[in-house]
Parts: sequence; structure tokens; C-alpha cells
Amino acid sequence: MAESKTTGAEQPRLRLAMDFITMYNTELWGLDDYSKVYYRDTVSPDVFWDKSLDILEHAGIEGVEITVGLSDWRNALQRYGTVDGFVSALGNRGLELCSGFYNGLLFSDPRKWDRTDWMHPERQAVILDEIADYADFIRGAGANVMVASLPTRPLWNEGGGFVDLDYAKKLADFINQMGLTTRQHGVRLALHAASGSVFWFRRDIDLFLELTDPVFIDFCPDTAQILAGGSDPVAVLRDHSQRVTMTHWKDVSGPAREQMQMNSPALHQEMYVRVGTGAVDWAGWAGALRDVDYSGWAIIELDAAKDPAGELLAAKEYMEANALPQYYR
Repeated sequence: MAESKTTGAEQPRLRLAMDFITMYNTELWGLDDYSKVYYRDTVSPDVFWDKSLDILEHAGIEGVEITVGLSDWRNALQRYGTVDGFVSALGNRGLELCSGFYNGLLFSDPRKWDRTDWMHPERQAVILDEIADYADFIRGAGANVMVASLPTRPLWNEGGGFVDLDYAKKLADFINQMGLTTRQHGVRLALHAASGSVFWFRRDIDLFLELTDPVFIDFCPDTAQILAGGSDPVAVLRDHSQRVTMTHWKDVSGPAREQMQMNSPALHQEMYVRVGTGAVDWAGWAGALRDVDYSGWAIIELDAAKDPAGELLAAKEYMEANALPQYYR
């Protein structure tokens, strides 16, 4: 379902936001290893949030999506004390929270990406408690969507661990429980199509959206991630438009190579490029959003940009010249 439906003389509108993964450049924070951006304690929350929000104030966007690691919601509370303090810090710079990203199905510890961890009942209990608290923060900050990635899929040369119907049904059952939990706290749960995950290829997307309950589970298509999996983001959007409550606007050089270890963050950075410089059909994407009556956030994303404000401004200028005219036609 689109975030809102237009009626009568109302016009659809896209609001531009940024996923905080864009801010995760090691040089920006003086880190020597990219994996450290996934740790909450490698940069002081005071330094991270003040510098990040000052950069974003001049980037020409309206919203932000917080994510795992340095921009974790608990780090925001550590810096600002309360949800209201966080909202004020954003508002003072013309920003607001649009959504929060949850990675708990990928790992419980950033040092150990365990795709089977979610299967254990004790971990499931922790996940449900985590997303309940996270949803309270998101809702308290004025947003109502939590975006979640699913576990990584086995690499082609690892053997076993197939993403078959039995696996999918077990995971879908737990995802439904997650969606029920977030809804009870005033937040919708949207599945994020991500490269290297069990929710990546067109078959994966169709399968998990079929197995999950549309009352509780929404969809966040990511243009680059879907294209990297060899599928057409526009076609996927059109077929599942009634489940869409959030959109990630990201570009990629083309479909991923089979041998690429897709759970390697460093290789992600090599493949993904700024909006307008890759293979995504942006005019087609924006036109399709208009056709399915999507009105809401367009989250611009580039992994670990060296110049976040400059990259966001360049992406915004490209969108305004080449994509948004198709949406507002």
C-alpha cells in the first residue's frame, strides 16, 4: 500500500530523505576498518550526531532513516537524552525522522553475521523485545515505519542451506510475529529487498510477500538491490504496489556477479554508485510511482559517501532534472 492515496484535486508528493548508511565513510570518522561503522561505540555519539546533522542541514533533504551501528536509536538517546531532544535536534536543521532500519535478523553482534541466529527461540524473544522498544522510539519521533532486512542467503559455493519453501514458511511465520509486535506499538514493518539476502531475487520477493500477512507486513523496494539481483525494479514495484510504504532510491552499476560475496560491505561499495550514474531507469521508476499513486518518502542512499552533502545534492539535482518530472507530470 502506498503511504497515502490521492483523491480529487490532491497531487502526489515525494519527500526526499537519506538513509544514514550514506554517512558511514571511514575517513569521515577516522576509522581504519569499514566494519566498525556497525559498532555503536567506535565514534562518540556526541561527535557523530552533531557532525552528521550539521552536514545534512545543507543537503536539501527533509528526512532521515536511522540504521544499525553509529546511527542506532539508542545512540541518539545517549546524545540527546530523550526522544523529544532528538526530534528537536532534527527540527532545528529542517529535518525529521521518516523511518528506522532494523538489522536484527542479520546479526545480533556485528562481529558475527549469523544467518541462522534468528531460528533460536531465545534470539526470537530478544528480537521481539528489541523491535518493540525501537518502535516506541520511532513512533515517539513522529514516524511510523520500521524497515527490516532479512537474513543473508548461503553463498553459492558454501553448499546446503537452500532458501526453499520450508525455510521460507518458518521465516515468514516469525516475520508476521514481528509485524504484529510493531503494529501494537503504532509502527508498520516493511521488508527491505537487499542484495545477498534471502529477500533479493524476484522469486524471493514474490515468495515472502505471498507468505506474509499484508495486514502486518509491508514492502520497501530498493532500486539498486533489486536490479543487482537481476530483476526490474519498476516491474517489481508495479506488481507489489499495494504493499509499498517506503522506497529506497539507490543506483548500481548493473547485476551482481555470481562469484561476488554479496555479504561483504566492501564489495557493496564497489558496486553501488550515486543516483543517476548507474543502470537504474530513474524516469521509469518515478513514473511508475506516480502510476501506482505512491505519495511519501524517497530515501536517497549511497553506501559510505566520502562527501555526503555533495553526493546528496548531486543526486537531488539529478532527480529533479530527470526523474521527478515523470512523477509530477
